[in-house]
Amino acid sequence: MQVERIHEYGRNRGKEIFIGSWPTVAYFPYPPPNLDFVTVSPSAREVMEMKLDEARWNEKLKMIRRKFGDIPIFAFIDWATTSNTPLGRFSQSLTKEQQRESSLRSPMSSSERKM
Repeated sequence: MQVERIHEYGRNRGKEIFIGSWPTVAYFPYPPPNLDFVTVSPSAREVMEMKLDEARWNEKLKMIRRKFGDIPIFAFIDWATTSNTPLGRFSQSLTKEQQRESSLRSPMSSSERKM
């Protein structure tokens, strides 16, 4: 409801407001909001191991598509106030060589990456 009110606010002013969030709202027992995009991030463990858990990502992407449809998915290495976050692990625990040679691979198809 709030998402639609924000969309309407923008339209009334001749602007488009894009609203996104983490996909966790898809786990709630009621319909998810009408988001324009969702954001995802690899875990700190995946960053440290420099390898994505393909099965987990495939499930996550299926759930996002099932609940939200064909909306953009923005993946990034997230940050917070500690170094135990994905970006904290990447920047503070991996060597510069490991950062450059990171083998983090997207489980998405090439067509999905082009979105």
